[in-house]
Amino acid sequence: MKNKFTSILILMLSLSLYAQHQERTIELTELDIIDHSFSKIINLISGYEMICDYYKENLTFIVNIETINNYSWLKIHAEADLNLALTRKPIGFFHFEEHLYLVLNNIPDKLFNKKNTYKKNCCYCY
Repeated sequence: MKNKFTSILILMLSLSLYAQHQERTIELTELDIIDHSFSKIINLISGYEMICDYYKENLTFIVNIETINNYSWLKIHAEADLNLALTRKPIGFFHFEEHLYLVLNNIPDKLFNKKNTYKKNCCYCY
């Protein structure tokens, strides 16, 4: 009976661990900021985040860009967990003041120069 219980417990733990990991390949384009106004916005946000209680040096920022009728709408927020940030399916990235910024949805040519595209296998842990 004890041996059967141990086997069931090991099986449950291994299934639980398997369910908490998902691996997939992501493709991200490295970006350079070319718009001075956008750099100012990112600098302002970085400065504000540094004074917040939740600030850590390894914060990842999510930049959601929507372009409608030649106007860009930006939504920027911080994410403490890189794995969680990568599940949002980013299409580009850039670094600013040693922080990683992941870009979602759209890469406007007015804001960024596209550099290189990278493919990487990522393991998401839940």
